[in-house]
Formats: sequence, structure tokens, C-alpha cells
Amino acid sequence: MGAIEGCRHVDEVIGNAPLSVTREWLAIHNIDLLVHGDDFD
Repeated sequence: MGAIEGCRHVDEVIGNAPLSVTREWLAIHNIDLLVHGDDFD
């Protein structure tokens, strides 16, 4: 997560976010753009 947090274009990183999110979850967290990695254990 540290590399992502260090990116100047990133405002906030939410750790342990659910893999499947709803529009409601996005609205609660005021998220405009969601990005998931593909390196899950």
C-alpha cells in the first residue's frame, strides 16, 4: 500500500476494502474512482 499512498494523484487508500463494492459503499466513502489490483493471495 505504501507505493500507492506515495503517488501524488492518490488522495486516500482504504485498506481491507471489500472486493465487491456497491454504489452505496462508494457514496459513503465519497469515492470517484476505484482501482483494484490483481495480485490477491
